[in-house]
Amino acid sequence: MQNKKLLVLSLYSKDKPSTRFRVFQFLPYLDNEGVMYKFAPPLPGFVYKRFANAKNKFVMALIHILEFLNRLRQIIFSFRYDVVLVQKGILPLQIRGMDKLLFLFNRNIIFDLDDAVNLFPVQNFNSFPLRLLEDRGQILKIIKRSSCIFVGNQKLKEDVEGVNSNVFIIPTPVNTLDYLPFDERYFRNGVFNILWSGTEGGLFQLRSYLGPISELTKKYKVRLLVLSNGAGFSDPRFEADEILFIPWSYENEKKAFAMADAGVMFLDDILWDRRKCAFKALLYMANGIPAVSSPVGVVNDIIQDGVNGFLFNSTEELKDKIELLIWDNNLRKDLGLNGRKTIENDFSLSFWGNRWSRLVAKAGGK
Repeated sequence: MQNKKLLVLSLYSKDKPSTRFRVFQFLPYLDNEGVMYKFAPPLPGFVYKRFANAKNKFVMALIHILEFLNRLRQIIFSFRYDVVLVQKGILPLQIRGMDKLLFLFNRNIIFDLDDAVNLFPVQNFNSFPLRLLEDRGQILKIIKRSSCIFVGNQKLKEDVEGVNSNVFIIPTPVNTLDYLPFDERYFRNGVFNILWSGTEGGLFQLRSYLGPISELTKKYKVRLLVLSNGAGFSDPRFEADEILFIPWSYENEKKAFAMADAGVMFLDDILWDRRKCAFKALLYMANGIPAVSSPVGVVNDIIQDGVNGFLFNSTEELKDKIELLIWDNNLRKDLGLNGRKTIENDFSLSFWGNRWSRLVAKAGGK
């Protein structure tokens, strides 16, 4: 019997968190279902890495043109596959007609989303003439025609099930073999490290919550760790030695998680953030790091305040709860290890990877 074949049209290369955790980490589980696959980002990872911080408009336009041409080629040859999985969008820019082309060459489409891309596009055309090429309704058109939809949480399911009833919740899980807690973390002396991790696009949001942390640096030996892509991060409210920017890499991610005494996740009460999958918090919890988060969206279903992490409703409460963690080693340990249990019970890759692969095989006609 011939193996089923899957084409994965990811929105980014495998090093981008969204693609890495929503798609790439699942792929080995397809072996259990006898499904062969091809992972196809718009451009190879080394191209994105080379031009990651490019601000030149000509260079960015060239990147978008290359993305379009390569994705066009991938779509044309998608007829060779039994099923195509599209992650979050055909391209970062929603180019008119690309959805029609996709369904022309392959009608068996799985669409995966972990952000509210059905409400807001990932990127926009900036100038008026080019905006004529943009189709703001493209995501909903893809959702409507897809064989099935994978979403990261219940709120996203509610958003799309009126357009397509074949919707499955697949939380963004954590590989509990890669991320591990260690007891020594909770009884270290010296600087108290508060970790924020995220992409460069979230740094503006980080700044708006830094007041309480900067106040703590006046009373305690506190340092903010910023794990991100981009060129760096600083803030006038902090002395140079009170912020450590850690450029993202697989190796640096491990180092940052090992250094952290607490992890923070900041969300605003807006449509986009209410639909996020709270993955920052999940990674902190998987490492046994006490997570301190805004109470927005799905995180309210994950964190029980004071049991497996902290939720805060004001900047003053944020400061107070981090201060509790600074003072109380045993509290850090209890919250951290309870957070780890939550991940093992509800967000383990070993469970969700098998479920994901079975759904993909079923969509592929197995």
